[in-house]
Amino acid sequence: MVVQIYGGIIQFGFMIEKMVHRSALKSYAFYGCHCGAGGSGWPVDEIDWCCHVHDCCFESITTKRCYPYWVFYRYHHNNEDITCLDEPLDGCARKACECDRTAALCFKRYDSAYSSSNNFLSKSTR
Repeated sequence: MVVQIYGGIIQFGFMIEKMVHRSALKSYAFYGCHCGAGGSGWPVDEIDWCCHVHDCCFESITTKRCYPYWVFYRYHHNNEDITCLDEPLDGCARKACECDRTAALCFKRYDSAYSSSNNFLSKSTR
């Protein structure tokens, strides 16, 4: 089944949930040192590296005209992959979607590394 979804940070959560079959908010919003808002320090595991790479991706495309956290984009997915649909390929929506896609697929690739003990790390650890 192919589903087409629209809209910003909410869509990133949907992408994650479709790839790893767990709640994005509960499982990733406060994971490690880089998942969720902000981020610093050395990533604690592969999942945290996925978040760090996602942060770097968003940082690289953020401009006065492109704020990837809230940009609306179009994509479709199946259980195996995600395809970003917006044109042009170098537009803000497409770039934001590709950053989110890469992170969601990274979470899927390293799903076996997920450890709930890395959720809600103290600020001194982060």
